[in-house]
Amino acid sequence: MARPFEPIPMPYPKLNENVKADSQLESDSSGRTSKRSKKKDKKKKEKNVEQKMALLPKEPNDAAYHPKWPTFDPKTISWKGHLKTLLLEKAVLVYATLAEYYISRSMYGECLRVLGLLARCQLALDRAQLKGGSGVLRLSCLLGRAGDACLMIVQHWKSVDVYREQLQSHHYEDELLLEQLEQDERVCRVSLGDSDIKVVFVHDIRTIEQMLLKTVECYEGAAKISPSESISFRLANSLNELASYYLNVAKQSTTAEDAIFACNKSEPYLTRGLQIFENLNNDANIALLNSNMGHLHRLLAFAHMPTDRAELTPQERKHFNKAYQSYKRALRAIGERKHCPGIWDAVTWELSTVLYTVSDILHKNPPTDVSQSDAEKQVLEAIQTALDHCDLDETNPKYPLYQFRAAMLHVKCDSTSAATKLKHLQSAIKYFLEINKMLEMLVNKKVQVPVEQKTSTSDDTCFESLQSLLILIKKRLQHTLKMLIKICLSKPSPTKDSPKLAEMYKACYKVTFSLSDEADCDDLLQSLYDALVKISEIQSQ
Repeated sequence: MARPFEPIPMPYPKLNENVKADSQLESDSSGRTSKRSKKKDKKKKEKNVEQKMALLPKEPNDAAYHPKWPTFDPKTISWKGHLKTLLLEKAVLVYATLAEYYISRSMYGECLRVLGLLARCQLALDRAQLKGGSGVLRLSCLLGRAGDACLMIVQHWKSVDVYREQLQSHHYEDELLLEQLEQDERVCRVSLGDSDIKVVFVHDIRTIEQMLLKTVECYEGAAKISPSESISFRLANSLNELASYYLNVAKQSTTAEDAIFACNKSEPYLTRGLQIFENLNNDANIALLNSNMGHLHRLLAFAHMPTDRAELTPQERKHFNKAYQSYKRALRAIGERKHCPGIWDAVTWELSTVLYTVSDILHKNPPTDVSQSDAEKQVLEAIQTALDHCDLDETNPKYPLYQFRAAMLHVKCDSTSAATKLKHLQSAIKYFLEINKMLEMLVNKKVQVPVEQKTSTSDDTCFESLQSLLILIKKRLQHTLKMLIKICLSKPSPTKDSPKLAEMYKACYKVTFSLSDEADCDDLLQSLYDALVKISEIQSQ
């Protein structure tokens, strides 16, 4: 095999070695006083000089008798072809070294450029049909490195203009080599599009989708040539990246048709990636891809949501059920939270969101194809399931969100009997009072939260500022207290203490009259904090 740091071997010695040998011989000869020893040394030196100047060792038993470079056979190749093969071998090694250098320096455009040159040199070597030509480089490594470069370009898309410039910037030496390669390809009538490594040739960088598809093609080609665990892992990861890209497109779609089209493109890639990770027994990534599959079915369920909201449609039920099953499989793959806390918390939140959404739709639009009692039973089961999946562990980063969600689920139980309704609404008030701990931190400036009012969605369901959240809490608190008063005054009374409870909740409701939506953020925060303190005192009496 040729080495880039050694010159191409030629059948003649270096001139400076001859001069050095002659001078050394004269110096050694003049320093001898004994004529006999002088003649002996002179014969020895002359023998050494003769060996250095020989084209090949004369003794067949000598270890250096056989040359190290590829054997030249005039029956199969000319001297010109033989030397061109040596040159191409060196070019392959140089470009392989450059590719590793460029990718380690985050110069991914340069890496793709030299990988394309490397591939053309390798194809030229393969056409020579020499033993030394096909063993210089592993093609799977070439395809794998090209996939790595494409994927890194996607992950650093902000610098794509730099990578585009690098991809098109050929050096003078590269242009000379390209001219010779193109000439040989024309003579041999070679089409680069017919080669097994054609995916390496990236002529331009256009879109994220193009580069992700190219990444998948490179890894698939590498896995086909030489399957390995590393290539399989990178292929599955690239499939997940491509599927996630289509999921983001679906989320940003303005029409249901576009969202469904993007989700349908994403699902096959997720399925293939999941199968590969299952074969590799990679539990963390199995959970991650199952979570993405659940997210995909959530998007499909929303895409099939009717314009005029009614009861759950069969398509919605199907996709919500598939999302629920995907999230459950993700949790089973992890086993326990301590193994992958980040993925576990994310999957748990997504699962809770699915169950909350289903319970909310069932609560507002009960099924009409069953009796009223059966419909109420379905609603209660959905709400209870959603409550069971609210992680109320105080160490959970999303604990306040789970608190609010649990409170809302208790409020939604007002479609049941009066006693059950009273119990759930009282639990909701309990969660509202727990919010006061966070409000106290905000009042004392222990937590800094931006108070600017940001643009919300047209249906006012996006609360991105502190003031909008405070107004929401105030409205929900007043609504819950009114419902409690109404239940306690209803006939028949839910409990024997209903009259006393009604008076207490009336007093609590009056406290909220001081809360105004027109107040600025700081005043509303202080007023809400004081109101919750008074309500807590009234209930403790």
